[in-house]
Amino acid sequence: MPPAAEFRVHGEAMRTVTLRVGELARWPSHRAEVTFSCLTSGAQHHVFTGPLLRDVLTTFCPGVRTARRKERSRLLVAVTGRDCHQAVVAWAETDPEFGNAPILLAATLDGRSLESGGCQLVVPGDACGARYVSSVTGIWIGAHAFAGPTRDPRDTATGDEPPAGPAWPARSGS
Repeated sequence: MPPAAEFRVHGEAMRTVTLRVGELARWPSHRAEVTFSCLTSGAQHHVFTGPLLRDVLTTFCPGVRTARRKERSRLLVAVTGRDCHQAVVAWAETDPEFGNAPILLAATLDGRSLESGGCQLVVPGDACGARYVSSVTGIWIGAHAFAGPTRDPRDTATGDEPPAGPAWPARSGS
């Protein structure tokens, strides 16, 4: 049997963690029956199981859970596959206070384990398969850095205002 595929979870304000597909079993598993169009293979119909992407990421990046809404709305999640295919999802798509999409890190495909080949990003609402990343090797989470001011300086609104700096304190060390 080939060795288990590993993937790295890293980003702003968190330590880098390396996981294997089998370790995804520590989070609750969800099932997604999906149909999407693939440019090279046509219509695809599959059943995936695995944890929610947000559950895995909040374990290693706890600042996401406590960040204010506007801070969380700036976050991006970039996923890379072994073939260098990359896709980006906005954190807000997965966040229960925004889109609440059940985006998975699949550990199985049609009942077969993905342990040796690597987990797969599954975006159930997508009609196109471009954001279905196979054989995931890396997941990065961080805030989008806007050029220029982040709000109109004439705005005197109070309440949930934009942060003065990054979405959460910068990580220290490795």
